[in-house]
Amino acid sequence: VHLVRAGAKYIKIVDFDKIEKSNLNRQFYFQDQIGMYKSDAVKINLERIGSRTEIEAVNMKIESDNVEEIFKECDIVVEAFDKKEYKKLIAEKLGVCGKKLVCASGIGGTATDKVQIKNFGKNIVVTGDFESDIKDFKTYSHKVSMVAALMAGVVMEIGGGAFED
Repeated sequence: VHLVRAGAKYIKIVDFDKIEKSNLNRQFYFQDQIGMYKSDAVKINLERIGSRTEIEAVNMKIESDNVEEIFKECDIVVEAFDKKEYKKLIAEKLGVCGKKLVCASGIGGTATDKVQIKNFGKNIVVTGDFESDIKDFKTYSHKVSMVAALMAGVVMEIGGGAFED
C-alpha cells in the first residue's frame, strides 16, 4: 500500500495462498474477498489506490527451484512470509545473487517499542522486533502496518528516494 501511494512504477506480488477470515485483522483484504487468491485480491485493492503502478499478480508457490526465475527482473524483493522456511529460502537464494532484500522478523504481539531496522550485509535489510514469533504471539494490524511502513521506507531509500513525479 505504501509503495503504491509513493508512486512505485511496478510491483510483482507472488503468493499461492487464499484469503481466510483470519487474515482480515491485519492484511489488506475485505470480507467479500475470502476464498480469493491473495495475489489477485491485493492487486485489485492496490489498483484502486494507484493507477500509475503496474501490478503483476502471480498465483504460485515459491520454491527452491523457481524463486530465482520468479524474481529475476526485480531489483528489490520484499519478503512478507509468515513461515520461517520461506524467509530462509528467499535469503539464501536471492540474497547471495545480488538482489536487494527487505524482510520482516518479529511482527507478533502488540508491543512496538522494540521495532527497528537492521542491515545484514549489503543486500539484506530486516525490520521488526526480532523476538515476537507469530507462533507465540497473535498478529495485529497496528504492528504489521508499522513494520510494513518501515519496509516501504527502506525500499524507497534503496530505490533512490521518493517515487512520485
